Amino acid sequence: MNGNYAEGSTAGARYSGDNQQYIGCSFSNTNGPFVMCLATDKTGKSLVCTKNDPRWGTIVKAITDFSLIRFVLDPRNPSSCIDLDVYGFSSFLK
Repeated sequence: MNGNYAEGSTAGARYSGDNQQYIGCSFSNTNGPFVMCLATDKTGKSLVCTKNDPRWGTIVKAITDFSLIRFVLDPRNPSSCIDLDVYGFSSFLK
């Protein structure tokens, strides 16, 4: 994590040597399209942001065990996401 963004692979966080690391995003369409992304590093520092955008649901649904997730917080409104990228390469598997 770096100030306004978090990046990591789901497998890397899951199989890290501690119980702290986490990265992921969820999608809910109950009350309109709602995406939430959360990451916690090995020190316990967390970043979380949300976005109400139906296009982001498609991105979240593409996340797999070997996805690298990178999300960026809006510097003017840190609870809001401004960017979400998901990369799926076997090299992200542990």
